[in-house]
Amino acid sequence: YPKTTALTFEIARDLVSIGVNPNHIHSKVYESNSVSSLLLQSKVLSTLELLFNDRVAVQTMLKEVIVESGALYEEADQIINFPLRSEKIRVSIFFKQNLDGLLRCSLRSKGLVDVAEIAQSFGGGGHKTAAGFKCRLSLEETKKAVLNKLKPYFI
Repeated sequence: YPKTTALTFEIARDLVSIGVNPNHIHSKVYESNSVSSLLLQSKVLSTLELLFNDRVAVQTMLKEVIVESGALYEEADQIINFPLRSEKIRVSIFFKQNLDGLLRCSLRSKGLVDVAEIAQSFGGGGHKTAAGFKCRLSLEETKKAVLNKLKPYFI
């Protein structure tokens, strides 16, 4: 990650030197998803839209998807990062609705776009590469407004 420092690597070195097994840690963190989490990821990825010549990815998760998959809302947290694995995609947008119906928008950027500025314009916050806000408008209205703010970066 961009904010990883030399201290992070020193701590990792110290942990390994006292016997911590990096493979075990990796497995526990990255390879222990539930089947319901996998179903949730599949359903959300099926909503993927690529815009602005495939440089912006938009995904949506409505509360019905959480119920259908049997997953927890929190299990969707990393889904926003999946599109950024593509070398072409610069911004990932994830609209997610919780079981109470509250809609949130999460934004991630590889740095070209300051997504904190976009989130702040909707009453949210964050930093340059990761930000979000609670949607006060409908999904379609919010989506249109966010894409309008992104348009100058990609035309």
